[in-house]
Formats: sequence, C-alpha cells, structure tokens
Amino acid sequence: MKGSLLRYSIVAVSLVFLFALPLLAQKGEPPKTPSQPAPAQPGAPVPAVQTGPAVQNPPFVYGKILTESGVALPDSTSIELDCATQYAKAVHPELNGTFQFDLRATQQSDEDMSAAVNPSDGQGMAPIGPMNAAANSGVSPELSDCNLRISAPGYQPLSKFVDMHSGDVGGVNMGTVVLSPTFIEQSSEISVGSLMVPKKAQKEYQKGENDLRRSDLPSATHHLEKAVADYDKFAPAWNDLGRIYLSAHQNEKAGEAFTKAIAADSGYVPAYLNLAELQIQAGQYADAAETAGKALAVQPGLPPASYLEALADFKLNRFAAAEQNARDAERAPHENIPQLHLLLTDILLQTKDYSGAVQEMQSYVKEYPNGRFVGEVKTRLPQIEKLAAEANAQSPAPQTQPQSARPSQTPSAQAAK
Repeated sequence: MKGSLLRYSIVAVSLVFLFALPLLAQKGEPPKTPSQPAPAQPGAPVPAVQTGPAVQNPPFVYGKILTESGVALPDSTSIELDCATQYAKAVHPELNGTFQFDLRATQQSDEDMSAAVNPSDGQGMAPIGPMNAAANSGVSPELSDCNLRISAPGYQPLSKFVDMHSGDVGGVNMGTVVLSPTFIEQSSEISVGSLMVPKKAQKEYQKGENDLRRSDLPSATHHLEKAVADYDKFAPAWNDLGRIYLSAHQNEKAGEAFTKAIAADSGYVPAYLNLAELQIQAGQYADAAETAGKALAVQPGLPPASYLEALADFKLNRFAAAEQNARDAERAPHENIPQLHLLLTDILLQTKDYSGAVQEMQSYVKEYPNGRFVGEVKTRLPQIEKLAAEANAQSPAPQTQPQSARPSQTPSAQAAK
C-alpha cells in the first residue's frame, strides 16, 4: 500500500497548544461583486469629484472555517482582520463557516466590531482616529501588514498573515482554515506554584489571558513576559508564552518556555503535552515518547498523552508499544483527537492487520462524518477491505471439535482466572 493514510497534523494545544494549522489549498467561491450603479437621471446632483489619489484595496477578504472533526463552529467564534494602517474589524462566520470582510467601506459599524468584544472586560475594538478621518474625507487608506486572527472557544487560536497585494478582482481568498480542538482546557489545570504567585504577576497573567482570547498575541506576549519576570516559577505563564513563541515559529524559545514551566511545577501537565508536540514536530521522537510518558505518570490514562506517546512510538517503528498506547487513548473519551483512529489504522497496516485497519477507518467515518479526512478514508476503504478479504481467504479455516471436546472457556477467560 502506497503512502500513509494519516497525514499527521500535529497541532499544539490551547488553551494548551497554539500550533496554527496551515491554510488548505482549496478555494472558496469569491463573493459576488456589486453591480454597477445606474446612470444618473437628468437633473440629479453631480457627486463631488475626489481630488486625492484613490487607493486600490482588494474589495474583499474572504474564506471558510471548518473544525477538524467537522462539528459546527461555536456561536462566539470571532474572526478579526487587523492591519498596521490603523484598520481593525471583526466578524462572525456564517453557519456554514464562510466569512467575508468588505473593504469597500472604510467606516466600520459597531455591530461588526462586536465580534471582537472580550467578555471579561466588555471592551470592543473601534476604528482609530486617522482611520475615521480618512473615511470622512472619502479617501480609503491603503491596507498593509494585515493579519487574520481566529478565536473560538475550545479550539486553538490561529493567526495568519494576509497579503493584501495577492488575489484577483474578487479579492483575497484565504481558502479553507481548519481549526483544531484543544486537548485540555487550561482552566481545568491548576498549577501548584500558581497558588503562591504575587498579585502583580497574577494581574499581568490575566491581562495576557484576555489578550489571548482576543488573539492579540503581541500584547499577550508583553503581559506574560512581565508576569514571569515578576515571578519566575509561574508555570501557566511560561506555558502560554511557549504557545505564542510556537505560533511565531520560534521553536527554540518555545522549548525553553515549556521546560521552564515543567521546572516550575513538575505536575503541570499542559507543559508536558506542549513539549511532546514540539519534540514530535522536530523529529525528536524518543524525547517525545519520554515526555508524554512523564505526563502519563502525573495523570495516568490521559488520552492526549497516550496518543502522543503512541505517535512517537509509531515514528520509531515500535508498533507494539504504539498500538498499546493508542488503544489506551481509544478506551478513554477521545472526541477531541480525531487523528487517533487514523494513527491506529497506520499501525495496523504496518502489522498487516487489515481487518483491524478496516474497523478503525469505519470508526473514524462514523464518529467524524464531517471530519477533515473523511473523503480520503472513504476513497481508500475499499482497497483495505479487499486486502482484508484476501488475507482472510488465505488463512487456514479453524478446525471444528465435537461439542463435548470443546473447552468451556476461551483461553483469554482461563488466563483471566
């Protein structure tokens, strides 16, 4: 069988991981361009002619958001377009995940900006002074250095640079963005060291957390760095800094931050998971397996840790250990790990257990009918089913025994006794 079924998208957890998945190549339909205005009627007032040069911004920035498991987006999902030229606007996606920023109008409404309101402080974003001045003058400012930021409860924040000079007459198409779920809610993990954090560091940390919820990474970095400067053993702050560094592809700094979080509190599980993710990304599979194992020592049976250790074992060709760890994750609630069935599929294909691989593929389709890899799984399932049928046909038929000669218990039941 050519290739591996699972194109692993190992993503960081937030509020544990902050790896941003790349935009997929598929294109959405460009928004409809407005029709030309009707000719002015005789006697109608002539509109004023602009004397300043007109800036040709793209008419739209648009795309689509999907979740990795195919479930609907949370109602409070926020998409923000933030540009260095004092332009900021936030919108909510449609029910099908599509979104669009209309750049033809420079003055933004309060209704649009409500999508960027932070519930913790009730403050929304608003157009900045010079932006309003440009709107009032009828001259559109040129938009540059723009970033698309997506925030959804239960999913990893995502930030993507927008090239305002790309695209076509319909605007800039960002394609389809896939959000990955968090493995562990940050709020559910309490750091022992955090109980002794000075109030000043706590305040900086809370400001950083609020900024993370708004996907304002520069401000979050500033506050979190102040928090750890005030209190070096602040494990959650170090962990969040590591996530931010990862989003900026500063892997060395991210590793140092996760390591400091673990040193500050050896029982803080999110930092182990983040570090294991980073080590897998770097191809340090033996280190990743060890780190995930330490997370399981702190919290036995944790599905994300079992999954990460299984993935590291698989990369090391330790297929028996990989299957055991993957089965441990599968026996526990694993709704946020849709890749698990695909990992097990690859493991079983390596050991030529085609029937087991078929079961895992069917489980993935059943549990995640709108999942990211459903199309590929359905396409390849008949091929694996054929291999399973051929393997079963070549296996010798089990010998039958008279009823009286059959054991009263299966070997596994006898072994259990």
